[in-house]
Amino acid sequence: MDGGEARSLPSTDPVADPPPVFWSPDSRYIAFQSETKLRKADVLDGTTQDICNKPGLLVGGSWNRDGVIIFGGLTTGLWRMPAEGGTPVPLTVLDASRHEIEHELPSFLPDCRHFIYFINSSVPENSGIYAGSLDDPSSPQNKKLLLANRFGAVYTAPDSGAGHLLFLRNGIVMAQAFDATKIELLGEPAPVAERVGSSFETGHFSANSNVLVYRVQDPPTNFQMTWFDALGKAGEKVGDPGGIATPRLSPDGSRVAFDKYVSNFFNGDIWLLDIKRDSSMRFTFGPGSTLFPVWSPDGSEIVFSSNRDGAYNLYRKPVDGARAEQLLLRTNDDKRALSWSRDGRFLLYSASQNLGTEQMWVLPMRGEPNPIPFTHSRFNETNGEFSPDGRWIAYESYETGKTEIYVREFTGTADAAEAGGKWMVSKDGGNYPMWRGDGKELAYISLDKTMIMSLSVDSERAFQAGPPRQLLKIPADRGNVSRVSPAPDFKRFLMPVAVEVKGPQSFIVMLNWTEGQKK
Repeated sequence: MDGGEARSLPSTDPVADPPPVFWSPDSRYIAFQSETKLRKADVLDGTTQDICNKPGLLVGGSWNRDGVIIFGGLTTGLWRMPAEGGTPVPLTVLDASRHEIEHELPSFLPDCRHFIYFINSSVPENSGIYAGSLDDPSSPQNKKLLLANRFGAVYTAPDSGAGHLLFLRNGIVMAQAFDATKIELLGEPAPVAERVGSSFETGHFSANSNVLVYRVQDPPTNFQMTWFDALGKAGEKVGDPGGIATPRLSPDGSRVAFDKYVSNFFNGDIWLLDIKRDSSMRFTFGPGSTLFPVWSPDGSEIVFSSNRDGAYNLYRKPVDGARAEQLLLRTNDDKRALSWSRDGRFLLYSASQNLGTEQMWVLPMRGEPNPIPFTHSRFNETNGEFSPDGRWIAYESYETGKTEIYVREFTGTADAAEAGGKWMVSKDGGNYPMWRGDGKELAYISLDKTMIMSLSVDSERAFQAGPPRQLLKIPADRGNVSRVSPAPDFKRFLMPVAVEVKGPQSFIVMLNWTEGQKK
Protein backbone atom coordinates (compact mmCIF):
# COMPACT_ATOMS: atom_id res chain seq x y z
CA MET A 1 0.00 0.00 0.00
CA ASP A 2 1.12 3.54 -0.70
CA GLY A 3 1.46 5.21 2.70
CA GLY A 4 3.70 5.63 5.71
CA GLU A 5 5.96 3.35 7.69
CA ALA A 6 4.43 0.15 9.08
CA ARG A 7 5.76 -2.10 11.83
CA SER A 8 4.47 -4.97 13.96
CA LEU A 9 3.73 -5.08 17.67
CA PRO A 10 3.36 -8.38 19.58
CA SER A 11 -0.09 -9.36 20.83
CA THR A 12 -1.28 -12.35 22.81
CA ASP A 13 -5.02 -11.74 22.94
CA PRO A 14 -7.49 -11.28 20.09
CA VAL A 15 -9.29 -7.98 19.71
CA ALA A 16 -12.57 -8.00 21.62
CA ASP A 17 -15.76 -8.15 19.57
CA PRO A 18 -17.50 -5.84 19.60
CA PRO A 19 -15.49 -2.93 21.11
CA PRO A 20 -16.28 -2.89 24.85
CA VAL A 21 -14.41 0.34 25.80
CA PHE A 22 -14.16 4.01 24.88
CA TRP A 23 -12.27 6.98 26.30
CA SER A 24 -13.24 10.30 27.83
CA PRO A 25 -12.14 13.31 25.73
CA ASP A 26 -9.24 14.10 28.10
CA SER A 27 -8.17 10.41 28.20
CA ARG A 28 -8.49 10.45 32.01
CA TYR A 29 -11.27 7.86 32.09
CA ILE A 30 -12.05 4.73 30.17
CA ALA A 31 -15.64 3.46 29.97
CA PHE A 32 -16.26 -0.28 29.85
CA GLN A 33 -19.07 -2.76 30.33
CA SER A 34 -19.44 -5.45 32.96
CA GLU A 35 -22.19 -8.05 32.74
CA THR A 36 -24.84 -5.67 34.07
CA LYS A 37 -23.28 -2.18 34.24
CA LEU A 38 -21.59 0.50 32.19
CA ARG A 39 -18.62 1.58 34.33
CA LYS A 40 -15.73 4.02 34.12
CA ALA A 41 -12.19 3.67 35.44
CA ASP A 42 -9.76 6.45 36.37
CA VAL A 43 -6.55 5.49 34.57
CA LEU A 44 -4.45 7.52 37.04
CA ASP A 45 -5.57 6.04 40.36
CA GLY A 46 -7.36 2.89 39.16
CA THR A 47 -10.68 3.62 40.88
CA THR A 48 -13.89 2.51 39.17
CA GLN A 49 -17.44 3.83 39.28
CA ASP A 50 -20.79 2.63 37.96
CA ILE A 51 -22.30 4.92 35.33
CA CYS A 52 -25.58 3.11 34.69
CA ASN A 53 -27.37 -0.20 34.42
CA LYS A 54 -26.80 -1.63 30.95
CA PRO A 55 -29.85 -1.78 28.65
CA GLY A 56 -28.39 -4.93 27.08
CA LEU A 57 -25.08 -5.65 25.38
CA LEU A 58 -23.29 -2.44 24.38
CA VAL A 59 -21.82 -2.20 20.90
CA GLY A 60 -19.44 0.76 20.69
CA GLY A 61 -19.65 4.15 22.37
CA SER A 62 -18.42 7.74 22.35
CA TRP A 63 -17.91 10.47 24.99
CA ASN A 64 -17.98 14.17 24.04
CA ARG A 65 -16.49 17.27 25.68
CA ASP A 66 -19.92 18.31 27.00
CA GLY A 67 -20.11 15.22 29.21
CA VAL A 68 -22.55 13.24 27.06
CA ILE A 69 -22.07 9.53 26.43
CA ILE A 70 -23.75 7.70 23.56
CA PHE A 71 -23.57 3.98 22.87
CA GLY A 72 -25.06 1.32 20.64
CA GLY A 73 -26.86 -1.84 21.64
CA LEU A 74 -27.40 -5.33 20.31
CA THR A 75 -30.89 -5.33 18.72
CA THR A 76 -31.64 -1.73 19.84
CA GLY A 77 -31.14 1.85 18.71
CA LEU A 78 -28.55 4.19 20.18
CA TRP A 79 -28.72 5.42 23.79
CA ARG A 80 -27.54 8.66 25.47
CA MET A 81 -26.82 9.63 29.06
CA PRO A 82 -24.70 11.98 31.22
CA ALA A 83 -21.12 10.83 31.78
CA GLU A 84 -21.49 11.42 35.53
CA GLY A 85 -24.19 8.76 35.68
CA GLY A 86 -27.93 8.37 35.32
CA THR A 87 -30.49 6.46 33.30
CA PRO A 88 -29.92 5.86 29.57
CA VAL A 89 -32.61 7.23 27.26
CA PRO A 90 -33.17 6.30 23.61
CA LEU A 91 -31.31 8.46 21.10
CA THR A 92 -32.44 6.58 17.99
CA VAL A 93 -35.14 3.97 17.43
CA LEU A 94 -35.07 0.98 15.07
CA ASP A 95 -37.19 1.46 11.95
CA ALA A 96 -39.12 -1.77 11.42
CA SER A 97 -40.20 -0.68 7.93
CA ARG A 98 -36.51 -0.73 6.91
CA HIS A 99 -35.90 -4.06 8.73
CA GLU A 100 -33.27 -2.45 10.96
CA ILE A 101 -31.62 -4.87 13.40
CA GLU A 102 -29.37 -2.59 15.44
CA HIS A 103 -27.76 0.84 15.64
CA GLU A 104 -24.16 0.65 16.83
CA LEU A 105 -20.58 1.98 16.82
CA PRO A 106 -21.39 5.69 17.31
CA SER A 107 -18.66 8.36 17.21
CA PHE A 108 -19.03 12.08 17.97
CA LEU A 109 -17.94 14.64 15.40
CA PRO A 110 -15.97 17.74 16.51
CA ASP A 111 -19.05 19.92 17.18
CA CYS A 112 -20.07 17.46 19.96
CA ARG A 113 -23.68 17.49 18.67
CA HIS A 114 -23.47 15.42 15.50
CA PHE A 115 -22.26 11.84 15.33
CA ILE A 116 -21.76 9.01 12.88
CA TYR A 117 -23.02 5.49 13.53
CA PHE A 118 -23.72 2.19 11.80
CA ILE A 119 -27.19 0.86 11.00
CA ASN A 120 -27.44 -2.88 10.48
CA SER A 121 -30.45 -4.12 8.52
CA SER A 122 -31.57 -7.51 7.23
CA VAL A 123 -32.09 -5.70 3.91
CA PRO A 124 -28.45 -5.20 2.79
CA GLU A 125 -29.01 -1.95 0.89
CA ASN A 126 -30.28 -0.31 4.10
CA SER A 127 -27.11 -1.13 6.05
CA GLY A 128 -24.47 1.57 6.18
CA ILE A 129 -22.81 4.52 7.88
CA TYR A 130 -25.22 7.28 8.88
CA ALA A 131 -25.03 10.70 10.56
CA GLY A 132 -27.35 11.85 13.34
CA SER A 133 -27.69 14.68 15.86
CA LEU A 134 -28.32 14.99 19.59
CA ASP A 135 -30.79 17.74 18.72
CA ASP A 136 -33.08 15.48 16.68
CA PRO A 137 -35.96 13.50 18.24
CA SER A 138 -35.35 9.78 18.71
CA SER A 139 -38.27 8.86 16.45
CA PRO A 140 -38.16 9.66 13.69
CA GLN A 141 -34.43 10.42 13.81
CA ASN A 142 -33.36 12.71 10.98
CA LYS A 143 -30.65 10.32 9.86
CA LYS A 144 -28.46 10.93 6.84
CA LEU A 145 -26.87 8.10 4.86
CA LEU A 146 -23.20 8.81 4.27
CA LEU A 147 -22.10 5.49 2.83
CA ALA A 148 -23.69 2.11 2.15
CA ASN A 149 -21.40 -0.43 3.79
CA ARG A 150 -21.27 -3.63 5.88
CA PHE A 151 -18.98 -2.16 8.58
CA GLY A 152 -18.86 0.88 10.85
CA ALA A 153 -16.51 3.83 10.37
CA VAL A 154 -13.81 5.72 12.27
CA TYR A 155 -13.57 9.52 12.00
CA THR A 156 -10.14 11.14 12.21
CA ALA A 157 -9.97 14.86 13.01
CA PRO A 158 -7.62 16.82 10.74
CA ASP A 159 -4.50 18.77 11.68
CA SER A 160 -5.65 21.08 8.89
CA GLY A 161 -8.24 20.84 6.14
CA ALA A 162 -10.76 18.02 5.92
CA GLY A 163 -10.73 14.98 8.14
CA HIS A 164 -11.29 11.41 6.98
CA LEU A 165 -13.74 8.59 7.42
CA LEU A 166 -11.99 5.23 7.56
CA PHE A 167 -14.04 2.11 6.91
CA LEU A 168 -13.51 -1.52 5.99
CA ARG A 169 -14.45 -2.93 2.59
CA ASN A 170 -13.52 -6.45 1.46
CA GLY A 171 -10.77 -6.64 4.07
CA ILE A 172 -9.23 -3.29 3.02
CA VAL A 173 -9.24 -0.14 5.15
CA MET A 174 -10.46 2.67 2.91
CA ALA A 175 -10.12 6.39 3.68
CA GLN A 176 -12.29 9.14 2.23
CA ALA A 177 -12.08 12.87 2.92
CA PHE A 178 -14.93 14.09 5.10
CA ASP A 179 -16.18 17.59 5.86
CA ALA A 180 -17.43 17.39 9.46
CA THR A 181 -19.07 20.83 9.24
CA LYS A 182 -21.21 20.08 6.19
CA ILE A 183 -21.33 16.37 7.16
CA GLU A 184 -20.52 15.11 3.69
CA LEU A 185 -17.93 12.93 2.02
CA LEU A 186 -15.51 14.48 -0.46
CA GLY A 187 -13.83 12.91 -3.46
CA GLU A 188 -13.33 9.16 -3.77
CA PRO A 189 -12.16 6.57 -1.19
CA ALA A 190 -8.57 5.31 -1.37
CA PRO A 191 -7.04 2.12 0.09
CA VAL A 192 -4.82 2.43 3.15
CA ALA A 193 -4.18 -1.11 4.48
CA GLU A 194 -4.94 -4.64 3.24
CA ARG A 195 -5.91 -7.94 4.88
CA VAL A 196 -7.49 -6.25 7.91
CA GLY A 197 -9.54 -8.41 10.24
CA SER A 198 -13.11 -7.90 11.40
CA SER A 199 -15.80 -9.23 13.72
CA PHE A 200 -19.48 -8.76 12.97
CA GLU A 201 -19.74 -5.11 11.83
CA THR A 202 -16.45 -3.98 13.38
CA GLY A 203 -13.14 -3.65 11.56
CA HIS A 204 -10.09 -4.46 13.70
CA PHE A 205 -8.45 -1.06 13.32
CA SER A 206 -8.17 2.33 15.01
CA ALA A 207 -6.70 5.60 13.76
CA ASN A 208 -5.98 9.25 14.34
CA SER A 209 -4.69 11.82 11.86
CA ASN A 210 -1.17 10.35 11.93
CA VAL A 211 -1.27 6.72 13.12
CA LEU A 212 -3.25 3.71 11.95
CA VAL A 213 -3.21 0.52 14.05
CA TYR A 214 -4.80 -2.66 12.73
CA ARG A 215 -4.78 -6.41 13.08
CA VAL A 216 -4.59 -8.74 10.12
CA GLN A 217 -7.39 -11.12 9.26
CA ASP A 218 -7.75 -14.31 11.26
CA PRO A 219 -7.74 -17.52 9.28
CA PRO A 220 -11.37 -18.73 9.14
CA THR A 221 -12.24 -20.75 12.25
CA ASN A 222 -14.36 -23.73 11.40
CA PHE A 223 -16.15 -25.95 13.87
CA GLN A 224 -16.58 -29.70 13.68
CA MET A 225 -19.43 -31.49 15.43
CA THR A 226 -17.77 -34.23 17.47
CA TRP A 227 -18.99 -36.89 19.90
CA PHE A 228 -17.33 -37.05 23.33
CA ASP A 229 -17.77 -39.89 25.77
CA ALA A 230 -18.30 -39.45 29.52
CA LEU A 231 -14.51 -39.48 30.07
CA GLY A 232 -13.98 -36.55 27.71
CA LYS A 233 -12.46 -38.65 24.93
CA ALA A 234 -13.19 -37.43 21.41
CA GLY A 235 -14.90 -39.94 19.18
CA GLU A 236 -16.75 -39.88 15.87
CA LYS A 237 -16.90 -36.65 13.89
CA VAL A 238 -20.31 -35.73 12.49
CA GLY A 239 -20.89 -33.80 9.26
CA ASP A 240 -18.51 -31.36 7.61
CA PRO A 241 -16.62 -28.58 9.41
CA GLY A 242 -17.83 -25.01 8.96
CA GLY A 243 -19.56 -22.15 10.74
CA ILE A 244 -21.62 -24.29 13.12
CA ALA A 245 -23.44 -23.37 16.33
CA THR A 246 -26.25 -24.56 18.66
CA PRO A 247 -26.55 -28.23 17.56
CA ARG A 248 -29.76 -29.96 18.66
CA LEU A 249 -30.24 -33.71 18.45
CA SER A 250 -33.65 -34.92 17.31
CA PRO A 251 -35.64 -36.91 19.93
CA ASP A 252 -34.73 -40.22 18.26
CA GLY A 253 -31.07 -39.20 17.88
CA SER A 254 -31.02 -39.71 14.10
CA ARG A 255 -30.63 -36.06 13.04
CA VAL A 256 -29.09 -32.81 14.17
CA ALA A 257 -30.53 -29.34 13.61
CA PHE A 258 -27.92 -26.59 13.77
CA ASP A 259 -27.17 -22.98 12.86
CA LYS A 260 -24.83 -22.62 9.89
CA TYR A 261 -23.18 -19.33 8.98
CA VAL A 262 -20.30 -18.11 6.82
CA SER A 263 -18.77 -15.20 8.74
CA ASN A 264 -21.47 -13.82 11.05
CA PHE A 265 -23.52 -15.92 13.47
CA PHE A 266 -26.44 -13.48 13.13
CA ASN A 267 -26.63 -14.01 9.37
CA GLY A 268 -27.10 -17.77 9.23
CA ASP A 269 -29.73 -20.39 8.46
CA ILE A 270 -30.77 -23.66 10.02
CA TRP A 271 -29.53 -26.90 8.49
CA LEU A 272 -30.39 -30.55 9.15
CA LEU A 273 -27.84 -33.35 9.30
CA ASP A 274 -28.79 -37.01 8.84
CA ILE A 275 -26.26 -38.72 11.12
CA LYS A 276 -26.49 -42.20 9.57
CA ARG A 277 -26.06 -40.92 6.02
CA ASP A 278 -23.66 -38.14 7.10
CA SER A 279 -25.41 -35.72 4.75
CA SER A 280 -26.66 -32.19 5.40
CA MET A 281 -29.43 -30.12 3.84
CA ARG A 282 -30.53 -26.53 4.28
CA PHE A 283 -33.79 -26.24 6.21
CA THR A 284 -34.65 -22.50 6.26
CA PHE A 285 -34.57 -19.92 3.49
CA GLY A 286 -35.40 -16.27 3.05
CA PRO A 287 -34.07 -12.89 4.19
CA GLY A 288 -32.67 -12.03 7.58
CA SER A 289 -31.19 -14.25 10.26
CA THR A 290 -32.64 -17.64 11.25
CA LEU A 291 -31.42 -19.18 14.50
CA PHE A 292 -32.01 -21.40 17.55
CA PRO A 293 -33.79 -24.57 16.38
CA VAL A 294 -35.90 -26.60 18.84
CA TRP A 295 -37.40 -30.00 17.96
CA SER A 296 -41.00 -30.99 18.63
CA PRO A 297 -41.30 -34.01 20.99
CA ASP A 298 -42.06 -36.39 18.10
CA GLY A 299 -39.33 -34.95 15.86
CA SER A 300 -41.78 -33.92 13.13
CA GLU A 301 -41.41 -30.13 13.47
CA ILE A 302 -38.85 -27.49 14.35
CA VAL A 303 -39.51 -24.11 15.95
CA PHE A 304 -36.96 -21.39 15.22
CA SER A 305 -36.38 -17.63 15.47
CA SER A 306 -36.07 -15.25 12.52
CA ASN A 307 -35.82 -11.46 12.21
CA ARG A 308 -37.10 -11.33 8.61
CA ASP A 309 -39.92 -9.02 9.77
CA GLY A 310 -37.94 -6.87 12.20
CA ALA A 311 -37.84 -8.44 15.69
CA TYR A 312 -36.87 -12.08 16.15
CA ASN A 313 -40.23 -13.87 15.96
CA LEU A 314 -41.04 -17.57 16.38
CA TYR A 315 -41.85 -19.80 13.39
CA ARG A 316 -42.63 -23.51 13.02
CA LYS A 317 -41.96 -25.78 10.07
CA PRO A 318 -42.39 -29.53 9.42
CA VAL A 319 -39.14 -31.39 9.01
CA ASP A 320 -40.35 -33.21 5.88
CA GLY A 321 -41.09 -29.90 4.15
CA ALA A 322 -44.73 -30.87 3.54
CA ARG A 323 -45.78 -27.26 4.07
CA ALA A 324 -44.16 -23.87 4.31
CA GLU A 325 -43.09 -22.42 7.62
CA GLN A 326 -45.79 -20.72 9.67
CA LEU A 327 -45.58 -17.72 11.98
CA LEU A 328 -46.06 -19.00 15.52
CA LEU A 329 -45.69 -15.82 17.59
CA ARG A 330 -45.06 -12.18 16.69
CA THR A 331 -44.44 -9.47 19.30
CA ASN A 332 -42.20 -6.41 19.53
CA ASP A 333 -39.69 -8.38 21.61
CA ASP A 334 -36.84 -10.52 20.30
CA LYS A 335 -37.65 -14.14 21.03
CA ARG A 336 -35.81 -17.46 20.88
CA ALA A 337 -37.25 -20.91 21.47
CA LEU A 338 -35.66 -22.83 24.32
CA SER A 339 -37.53 -26.08 25.01
CA TRP A 340 -40.68 -27.97 23.96
CA SER A 341 -42.35 -30.04 26.69
CA ARG A 342 -42.39 -33.78 26.03
CA ASP A 343 -46.22 -33.90 26.08
CA GLY A 344 -46.26 -31.28 23.32
CA ARG A 345 -48.41 -28.83 25.29
CA PHE A 346 -45.95 -26.00 25.99
CA LEU A 347 -43.07 -24.17 24.33
CA LEU A 348 -40.61 -22.33 26.57
CA TYR A 349 -39.01 -19.25 25.02
CA SER A 350 -37.05 -16.17 26.06
CA ALA A 351 -38.02 -12.61 25.17
CA SER A 352 -36.32 -9.26 25.47
CA GLN A 353 -35.98 -5.89 23.85
CA ASN A 354 -32.29 -6.68 23.98
CA LEU A 355 -30.71 -10.09 24.36
CA GLY A 356 -28.75 -9.05 27.44
CA THR A 357 -31.80 -8.99 29.74
CA GLU A 358 -33.92 -11.95 28.73
CA GLN A 359 -36.96 -13.26 30.59
CA MET A 360 -38.79 -16.53 29.95
CA TRP A 361 -42.32 -17.15 28.80
CA VAL A 362 -44.38 -20.27 28.11
CA LEU A 363 -46.49 -20.51 24.95
CA PRO A 364 -49.39 -23.01 24.99
CA MET A 365 -49.19 -25.12 21.82
CA ARG A 366 -52.80 -26.25 22.10
CA GLY A 367 -55.86 -24.05 22.47
CA GLU A 368 -55.46 -20.28 22.71
CA PRO A 369 -51.81 -19.26 22.13
CA ASN A 370 -51.67 -16.74 24.98
CA PRO A 371 -48.13 -16.55 26.41
CA ILE A 372 -47.71 -17.21 30.15
CA PRO A 373 -44.90 -15.36 31.97
CA PHE A 374 -42.52 -17.73 33.76
CA THR A 375 -39.97 -15.19 35.04
CA HIS A 376 -40.32 -11.45 35.53
CA SER A 377 -37.27 -10.39 37.55
CA ARG A 378 -34.82 -7.60 36.76
CA PHE A 379 -32.09 -10.20 36.28
CA ASN A 380 -31.19 -12.01 33.09
CA GLU A 381 -33.00 -15.38 33.25
CA THR A 382 -32.86 -17.67 30.23
CA ASN A 383 -31.75 -20.98 28.63
CA GLY A 384 -34.50 -22.92 30.38
CA GLU A 385 -35.32 -26.55 29.68
CA PHE A 386 -38.36 -28.64 30.63
CA SER A 387 -37.73 -31.78 32.66
CA PRO A 388 -38.84 -34.98 30.87
CA ASP A 389 -42.01 -35.18 32.98
CA GLY A 390 -42.78 -31.48 32.43
CA ARG A 391 -42.98 -30.71 36.18
CA TRP A 392 -39.78 -28.66 36.40
CA ILE A 393 -37.85 -26.10 34.42
CA ALA A 394 -34.08 -25.79 34.85
CA TYR A 395 -32.67 -22.43 33.80
CA GLU A 396 -29.86 -19.94 34.38
CA SER A 397 -30.19 -16.66 36.29
CA TYR A 398 -27.88 -13.78 37.20
CA GLU A 399 -29.74 -13.21 40.47
CA THR A 400 -26.69 -13.67 42.75
CA GLY A 401 -24.28 -11.54 40.71
CA LYS A 402 -23.08 -14.42 38.55
CA THR A 403 -24.92 -16.92 36.40
CA GLU A 404 -26.15 -19.92 38.40
CA ILE A 405 -28.46 -22.83 37.57
CA TYR A 406 -31.90 -22.95 39.17
CA VAL A 407 -34.82 -25.38 39.07
CA ARG A 408 -38.40 -24.18 39.44
CA GLU A 409 -41.67 -26.02 39.52
CA PHE A 410 -43.90 -25.46 36.47
CA THR A 411 -47.62 -25.41 37.21
CA GLY A 412 -48.85 -24.86 33.65
CA THR A 413 -51.22 -22.13 34.83
CA ALA A 414 -51.46 -18.40 34.22
CA ASP A 415 -49.78 -17.70 37.58
CA ALA A 416 -46.73 -19.83 36.71
CA ALA A 417 -44.41 -16.89 37.43
CA GLU A 418 -45.60 -16.77 41.04
CA ALA A 419 -46.39 -20.41 41.85
CA GLY A 420 -44.13 -23.34 42.69
CA GLY A 421 -40.86 -23.84 44.57
CA LYS A 422 -37.38 -22.78 43.48
CA TRP A 423 -33.90 -24.23 44.10
CA MET A 424 -30.39 -23.11 43.17
CA VAL A 425 -28.57 -26.30 42.22
CA SER A 426 -25.21 -25.16 40.79
CA LYS A 427 -22.07 -24.20 42.64
CA ASP A 428 -19.59 -21.60 41.37
CA GLY A 429 -21.83 -20.72 38.44
CA GLY A 430 -23.11 -22.48 35.35
CA ASN A 431 -24.79 -22.21 31.94
CA TYR A 432 -27.03 -24.28 29.65
CA PRO A 433 -28.80 -26.83 31.88
CA MET A 434 -29.58 -30.24 30.33
CA TRP A 435 -31.84 -33.04 31.66
CA ARG A 436 -31.04 -36.72 31.29
CA GLY A 437 -33.76 -38.62 29.47
CA ASP A 438 -35.17 -40.19 32.65
CA GLY A 439 -35.12 -36.90 34.59
CA LYS A 440 -32.86 -38.30 37.32
CA GLU A 441 -29.80 -36.27 36.45
CA LEU A 442 -29.21 -32.64 35.50
CA ALA A 443 -26.06 -31.40 33.77
CA TYR A 444 -24.75 -27.93 32.97
CA ILE A 445 -21.63 -26.24 31.58
CA SER A 446 -19.25 -24.53 33.99
CA LEU A 447 -18.85 -20.77 33.67
CA ASP A 448 -15.32 -21.09 32.29
CA LYS A 449 -16.61 -23.55 29.63
CA THR A 450 -14.05 -26.19 30.65
CA MET A 451 -16.32 -28.78 32.30
CA ILE A 452 -19.73 -30.37 32.16
CA MET A 453 -21.04 -30.69 35.70
CA SER A 454 -23.90 -32.91 36.81
CA LEU A 455 -26.04 -33.61 39.86
CA SER A 456 -28.52 -36.31 40.80
CA VAL A 457 -32.21 -35.45 40.99
CA ASP A 458 -34.98 -37.07 43.07
CA SER A 459 -38.36 -35.52 42.39
CA GLU A 460 -40.87 -38.28 43.06
CA ARG A 461 -42.30 -36.54 46.14
CA ALA A 462 -40.50 -33.21 46.40
CA PHE A 463 -37.56 -31.85 44.47
CA GLN A 464 -34.19 -32.89 45.87
CA ALA A 465 -30.80 -32.41 44.19
CA GLY A 466 -27.42 -33.86 45.04
CA PRO A 467 -24.16 -31.89 45.08
CA PRO A 468 -22.64 -30.97 41.68
CA ARG A 469 -19.79 -33.16 40.46
CA GLN A 470 -17.58 -33.15 37.41
CA LEU A 471 -19.08 -35.29 34.69
CA LEU A 472 -16.86 -34.45 31.73
CA LYS A 473 -13.80 -32.28 31.27
CA ILE A 474 -13.89 -30.42 28.00
CA PRO A 475 -10.39 -30.72 26.49
CA ALA A 476 -8.53 -27.40 26.50
CA ASP A 477 -7.64 -27.60 22.80
CA ARG A 478 -11.25 -27.97 21.69
CA GLY A 479 -12.16 -24.29 21.60
CA ASN A 480 -14.70 -22.39 23.66
CA VAL A 481 -17.59 -24.84 23.75
CA SER A 482 -20.92 -23.37 24.80
CA ARG A 483 -23.93 -25.27 23.48
CA VAL A 484 -23.81 -29.06 23.97
CA SER A 485 -26.37 -31.61 22.83
CA PRO A 486 -26.36 -34.75 25.02
CA ALA A 487 -27.52 -38.24 24.19
CA PRO A 488 -30.54 -39.10 26.38
CA ASP A 489 -28.46 -41.40 28.62
CA PHE A 490 -25.66 -38.82 29.10
CA LYS A 491 -23.10 -41.34 27.84
CA ARG A 492 -22.21 -39.18 24.85
CA PHE A 493 -22.22 -35.43 24.17
CA LEU A 494 -22.22 -33.75 20.76
CA MET A 495 -20.21 -30.52 20.63
CA PRO A 496 -19.08 -28.11 17.92
CA VAL A 497 -15.34 -27.79 18.51
CA ALA A 498 -12.78 -25.55 16.85
CA VAL A 499 -10.86 -27.23 14.05
CA GLU A 500 -8.01 -24.75 14.50
CA VAL A 501 -6.85 -23.02 17.66
CA LYS A 502 -5.70 -19.46 17.01
CA GLY A 503 -2.22 -18.51 18.09
CA PRO A 504 -0.77 -15.09 19.02
CA GLN A 505 -1.11 -12.41 16.39
CA SER A 506 0.47 -9.05 15.69
CA PHE A 507 -0.86 -5.53 15.48
CA ILE A 508 0.43 -3.45 12.59
CA VAL A 509 1.24 0.20 13.26
CA MET A 510 1.32 2.49 10.21
CA LEU A 511 2.83 5.93 10.79
CA ASN A 512 1.94 8.96 8.67
CA TRP A 513 -0.75 7.01 6.85
CA THR A 514 -2.25 10.25 5.44
CA GLU A 515 0.83 10.73 3.24
CA GLY A 516 -0.59 8.13 0.91
CA GLN A 517 -3.85 10.09 0.69
CA LYS A 518 -2.02 13.25 -0.37
CA LYS A 519 -0.38 11.34 -3.20
